[in-house]
Amino acid sequence: MRLETKLGIGGALLTVLMVCAAWYSTTSNGQAAISRLRVSAKQRTVVLKWNASTSPVLGYNVYRSTTRGSNYVKINPTLVQGLTYTDGAVESGTTYYYVARAVDAASRESVNSNESAATVP
Repeated sequence: MRLETKLGIGGALLTVLMVCAAWYSTTSNGQAAISRLRVSAKQRTVVLKWNASTSPVLGYNVYRSTTRGSNYVKINPTLVQGLTYTDGAVESGTTYYYVARAVDAASRESVNSNESAATVP
């Protein structure tokens, strides 16, 4: 096989890989969803802990709802830089549902993490 043919095939493969990478970045916001959200309710606060995104992120947004699976409202005023967040605006006897989203350098959010629930004693 001639060198020009080998270079042409290599270039074509590189182009395909670049297109696939661009498609992944566009369809997934370039990041994986947070894999798990752990919740513990104690003394009218809910402490949320999650695993880091596998993609580069600037931080995380945390969302809460009193309805399972919908109606989430962002509760953090600024991006959460670490892997924990304490929600102190909860009421005793109420069940809250939480998700977190990773945020990349272009301010794009990932899909929701797994939902976790906490009932405040």
